Amino acid sequence: MLQLLHAMITDADRVAAALRLSALVATLVTVTVTELRSARVPDWLVGLVVALAIALCRSIDSAVATVSAAATGLAVATTARAATAGGLGLGDVKLSGALFALVGVPTALLGHLYAIAIALAAIGTEAIRERDRTVCEAGFQFGPFIVTGVAIAYLADIGWL
Repeated sequence: MLQLLHAMITDADRVAAALRLSALVATLVTVTVTELRSARVPDWLVGLVVALAIALCRSIDSAVATVSAAATGLAVATTARAATAGGLGLGDVKLSGALFALVGVPTALLGHLYAIAIALAAIGTEAIRERDRTVCEAGFQFGPFIVTGVAIAYLADIGWL
C-alpha cells in the first residue's frame, strides 16, 4: 500500500513539474510577444501564473509557502526596481513575484541571476555589434530574460539540465 501511495505521489510530482514547465514556456512566449509589442507584461498573465502556482499546492502549508514565495519575489524585485532607479518596470516586478510563487524562492533567485547574466550578454553583444555604448537608451525589455533565466534554473532544479 505504501509503495502505491509513493508511486501516486511521484506521479503527481511529475505532473506538477510538467505543468510548471508548460506554464514557464507559455509565459515566455506571451511575455516576449507583449513586451515587444507594447513594452508591458499583462496583468492577466501574472494572475494566471499565481493561480496555477496555488492550484498546484497539495496542502495548506505549501499554499502558505507559495504565497510567502510570491511576497519574497515582490520584495526582491521592488528592491531591484529601487536600486535601478526605475529601470525595472512594475510589470517585471509583478512577473517576478508570480515566478517566485511558481518555482519557489531558491530556484527563482538563481533564475533571476541567470536572467541578469543573459541580459548583460545580450546588451554586450548588441553594443559590440553596434559599436555603441548607449544601446539601452531606447529602453530594454527585461521580462523575457526573467522568464528564460527562471526556466533554465527550473530545468536544472528538476534534473532536466
